Amino acid sequence: MICRAPTLNGTAKSINNEAAVTAMPGVTHVALLDFGVAVRARTFGQCIDAVRALDVVWADGPVAGESDATIVKQVRAAQLPMPALPANPLVQTVTGDFVFYFRSNSPMDTNSAIADVRADSATIWAGLKSPIVAQQRIAEALGMAEDQVKVNVVTAGGSFGRRLFFDGALEAARISQAMGQPVKLMWHRADDARAGRAHPLGTCRVQATYLGGEVLSFNQSLTCVETDYRHGLGELLTARGSDLPGGLGNQGFAQTIFALTQEIPYNFGEVTQTVLEVDERFNTGSMRNIYSPDVRVAAELVVDQLAARMKMDPLAFRLKFERNDRLRAVLQKVAAAGEWGRPMAPGTAQGIAIHKEYKGVSACVVEIDARPVTVDRSIPNAVTGPRVTRVTYAIDAGRVVNPRGLEAQMQGGINDGIALALTSSLHLRDGHFLEGSWDNYFYTRQWNTPPRVDVIVMPSDSEQPGGAGEAGVAATFAAVACAYARATGTVPTHFPINHDTLSFTPKPFIPPIPQSPTNGLQLTW
Repeated sequence: MICRAPTLNGTAKSINNEAAVTAMPGVTHVALLDFGVAVRARTFGQCIDAVRALDVVWADGPVAGESDATIVKQVRAAQLPMPALPANPLVQTVTGDFVFYFRSNSPMDTNSAIADVRADSATIWAGLKSPIVAQQRIAEALGMAEDQVKVNVVTAGGSFGRRLFFDGALEAARISQAMGQPVKLMWHRADDARAGRAHPLGTCRVQATYLGGEVLSFNQSLTCVETDYRHGLGELLTARGSDLPGGLGNQGFAQTIFALTQEIPYNFGEVTQTVLEVDERFNTGSMRNIYSPDVRVAAELVVDQLAARMKMDPLAFRLKFERNDRLRAVLQKVAAAGEWGRPMAPGTAQGIAIHKEYKGVSACVVEIDARPVTVDRSIPNAVTGPRVTRVTYAIDAGRVVNPRGLEAQMQGGINDGIALALTSSLHLRDGHFLEGSWDNYFYTRQWNTPPRVDVIVMPSDSEQPGGAGEAGVAATFAAVACAYARATGTVPTHFPINHDTLSFTPKPFIPPIPQSPTNGLQLTW
């Protein structure tokens, strides 16, 4: 196990009690490395006991003292200016300015690896999505030739992009080399939440102009903490390119991916979309759907405001300006199946949104309950707040090989979108994230899961599969945001909506992990 700094990316300077820890039951080795202090013992519980006993002198990481508020301020200071407004006094403007907080990119099971590093060879076992660059980077770190390192890819839990990186495998290899012994490394869940990778915090601004019944321009600018693409395209050449000094290579990846995935599929006159990534200090990763969820939420909320200004129903407005026939078809289908426009009680409402990506199109209708009786309900150890009560989702993904599999995948994406809209985020305070495990991190739980979810797989004339792995996230996220705005009469400006309420008591940072279990049924922290 590894004892990590209480602030992000902090380094260990020295160990005050190395001899005493080494003498603890089962402990065989203690090693000081730049990313922390590694402990090797015969059992996981003995490792935990040793890590909790360590007395380490730490150097602060580069984000020491930072918080959500300070990072938002720094990101906003870097925002690109919006285009100048027309001189015509009849032209009207609609604007939006939204904040999307850090979100955890922890995999379903923690980072883990087995490494056996000898004088002239190394063998690694780990769950990996980019094993070639992992092998090449590990060889570099160990001072070996590439053919001296063998990487075995093993089955691992869902990673949502997290295993594009090989942090656990690289750490295990370095620890094994430092100790001169084979090691089995398993991150604790607190390592994932606090020192792992996060989806970047960002701000998204939108400025739209209209005159009469026409939209003249639609400008959208995303500014965010850097998304790390230093795994490249899975091999060393592009990984080196993405790692150019000053983030220049990484910014090239960001611009390319943004340009290839983001689109405003409406006839909105002059349209511009830009991305600027500004802060390299955080451990980040390209969590599900990368830029699309945040970009779509900001765009669709402003689309609803444009519709209101023009005194049009949100569906009718979208159908009028939609320029993609496939999107128009999924909009019409989801509106009919979701009973768009049906009477809703005060404090409840419907929201509708669309998304186009990966040669596929989708639309979502959401119903939300934001009445006090729902928002203020008491559930132990829970984030309550508004509840999505119904989701109707339609997708045209081209030729579909496995319709039931596609339906299940969209159900997962729907729950992702609900979480991003309402409950799921990391809280940065004094240079570290407060969340210490899944019980602190409020992905969509049973009490926030809609009782009714309908997924419609559209027939398609396309002979080509469109791809749909992440498609369920963005349209759902945006539809939830739009439904919330209509139910409450207030357009949300930050996500998740409940982020300002800390719904748990933070676990301690020193010691960094809970005690070793003596009874697995009664483990608490």
